[in-house]
Amino acid sequence: MTGGGWHDPVFVENHTYAEGELPALRAFKFISPGYLGLSAHASGRPRDHLERYLQENLVAMVSENVARELWHDPSAALGNASASSSKDDWREIIGVVGDIYDEGVSKPAAVSIYWPLMMDHFESDDSFAFRDVTFVLRSSRTGSESFMNEARQAVWSLNPNLPLADVHSLDFFISAPWRGLPSR
Repeated sequence: MTGGGWHDPVFVENHTYAEGELPALRAFKFISPGYLGLSAHASGRPRDHLERYLQENLVAMVSENVARELWHDPSAALGNASASSSKDDWREIIGVVGDIYDEGVSKPAAVSIYWPLMMDHFESDDSFAFRDVTFVLRSSRTGSESFMNEARQAVWSLNPNLPLADVHSLDFFISAPWRGLPSR
């Protein structure tokens, strides 16, 4: 919802591409295993299996609209494979995530592919670690200053040098009249 993000082609195994043809751009989302329990609705393997397999390198998940576009039925996406470039390893699609309206509910849901935060052989790199991490906290106290102070203290108890930046409630992003990055 901040207007930022990574968009690149996603190749599908067993699909023939014409010379010079690139697949459609998809929003790349990099997630840790805990993301599924907090935010997205996912189907496919049972949730505990999704969590475990996300810790492995050769997996991916797709949004429901991508699954419908490429395989006509979300369940048909499971077991297929995708890659971020023609030189990368194929990653098995292990789940379908419900569509998420990153740009607000008045615009179409993002067409997204979900990759693990850390992988081997991704984007033609031997090792890849996405370091621009966003944490999602769910609580009935979200938006309160006391909750924010507790979150800061929890982070700083682990490492007092870690900064917290662009901290907002979901309501902030939904109601924001802009669609660019928040001012710093």
